[in-house]
Amino acid sequence: MAIGLKCGLCQCDMQTRKNLVSSQTNELISGFNREFGTLLCKHLQHCDLSTVEGWKRYQETKEGELVCMKYVKYAASVVDSTPKSES
Repeated sequence: MAIGLKCGLCQCDMQTRKNLVSSQTNELISGFNREFGTLLCKHLQHCDLSTVEGWKRYQETKEGELVCMKYVKYAASVVDSTPKSES
């Protein structure tokens, strides 16, 4: 959504906007995958939040919150460095 807000408001036709946002989103996804080796939360968190056991581990250790912050910070920095479209 942040990419759409930052890049999708250009003064251009709808298809150009969609292409721009799609391209920037794909770059974020590719970069995240290169940086962290996966896009799957259960691998990033080292626990499966869809299970009772995984959810308990996440809540008990608080490790997950710190890990999530690292990923959100990375994504935010990428979006922040994305040039705003002036077209």
